[in-house]
Amino acid sequence: MKRLLGLIAVLALCLSLNANAANGGEVSTPQAEYLSAIGLLQGTGQDYGLNQSLTRQEAAIMIVRLSGDEDLVRSTEFDHPFEDVSPWAASYVGYLYNRGLTLGISSTEFGALDFVTHEQYVTLLLRALAYDDSAGDFTWSNSLNKAKEIGMLSLATPMTTFTRKEMVSLTYNTLFCKVKGKNTTLLNQLQTKNAVPNTIDKADKIINLEFFNIQNMPVSYKVLVQNVEKMIYDMEETRTFDMSLISRVDVSNLIEDAKVAMNQVPMYSSVLSSYKITQRSNSLVVSFVYTITKSELEIAKLKAKEVVGQIITSEMRDFDKELAIHDYIVHHVDYDQSKVLDDAVFTIYGALINGKAVCHGYAEAFQYMAYLAGLNSKIVFGTAKVDGVSIGHAWNLIELDGKYYHVDTTWNDPVSSSGTQSISYEYFNVTDQDLMATHTWNISEYEKGTGTHYNYYTYHNLEVIGTEGLRSYLQNEFNKGSKTITIKVKGVQMTMEKLKKVLARCYGYGSVSYNVNPSTNVVHITVH
Repeated sequence: MKRLLGLIAVLALCLSLNANAANGGEVSTPQAEYLSAIGLLQGTGQDYGLNQSLTRQEAAIMIVRLSGDEDLVRSTEFDHPFEDVSPWAASYVGYLYNRGLTLGISSTEFGALDFVTHEQYVTLLLRALAYDDSAGDFTWSNSLNKAKEIGMLSLATPMTTFTRKEMVSLTYNTLFCKVKGKNTTLLNQLQTKNAVPNTIDKADKIINLEFFNIQNMPVSYKVLVQNVEKMIYDMEETRTFDMSLISRVDVSNLIEDAKVAMNQVPMYSSVLSSYKITQRSNSLVVSFVYTITKSELEIAKLKAKEVVGQIITSEMRDFDKELAIHDYIVHHVDYDQSKVLDDAVFTIYGALINGKAVCHGYAEAFQYMAYLAGLNSKIVFGTAKVDGVSIGHAWNLIELDGKYYHVDTTWNDPVSSSGTQSISYEYFNVTDQDLMATHTWNISEYEKGTGTHYNYYTYHNLEVIGTEGLRSYLQNEFNKGSKTITIKVKGVQMTMEKLKKVLARCYGYGSVSYNVNPSTNVVHITVH
């Protein structure tokens, strides 16, 4: 899937978090988070410089993104006559210039570093919606009135200064305005052009929760569920609902319906610890106990953004983004084997802040970090066999190029008997069929994991066919002096006995230790 730029780039519209906070500026808004989630706004991972002014060349970048042609702009050099445009913005300005969407302040100057006014930015947004001022659709002087007319702007009177916060608000509103002459919004048009990632579904859910106002007298069961979802989102402990308009509800169904919805919201599938609901005539008292506090959730959220900002770049392919997130989690999180577990180990806070988690915490951290990187992922709840016993387990399902893959960061984070940690890729982007040997889940509730191209071993050409293919590969590695060898065998069910026979036909390797995972057919050899 084509994507807009990721979270981090040299042309990010931001200052650092510390600098902004020191100046008393606003770090983020729900609209900024939304634009970031769908690739339209970039920052350091924590901050968007909302109290800063917007330059003309930065505005040009935003308008190109709204056109849905950023992939084209990044792969094509669009020329322009201006001498003051920064290299990283040159093709963006050239694209707009060649399409008659923007002009310079002279024949050789674009005014690249000049700050944009309300009228100027609104004019660009109207052009992005296919309104043509040269054809009389509007004029620069009445652009704000036109913006108010189509729902882009609530008031036609501008603020004293135009900051990135106003830019974010206007851009967000514009996404839901209809394109001139079409019965479709600008956001729908971007989706049709495949210019926004599939994380948009989660972004929509989050911003709807952000702005949802709880109704203490819900008008239907559906609205009641939404109210409960909002309580969980805000991590509100107790609320009383007037049920005058709704007949008695099944309490277990109510909580289950809310939990199912919140499982799809990154970071929230693990926050609810227990609940108590009391029904009295026309009242319903809902009380929740949470695994972590709201402030701890926010701390974990900032940590995730910081990490993603460090390990993800806009030039990375989706596979590489996923791999970077996977490796960070495996390297920085320890599986908590304590007999008595703290609630935090089930959460992203336990994983990213305490550095200790169980499978749910691993999966929660992966889902949210993937979301920040523009990757569509969800948590799968099921069981897994450990020493022949099935226990509750959680892992992730991720979409790459329209295909789904399973990735289990917990099982890729083995701890040896000596307590040392290593990293594995045996459960990195595997199919339903591959995973069924060790994991069980309700397949009907999730997308089918049929993708094979981005399996770690397939993608890196670390596969051989049969025992003869394995022997040839191992001999070549021994001849090169390799000390550690990992390879996946296809076409035959590998066992320790078969591997032992293959090694007996090789030479020149001295002593080795080896093992086979019969569930994945991956062979590991260490030369001593």
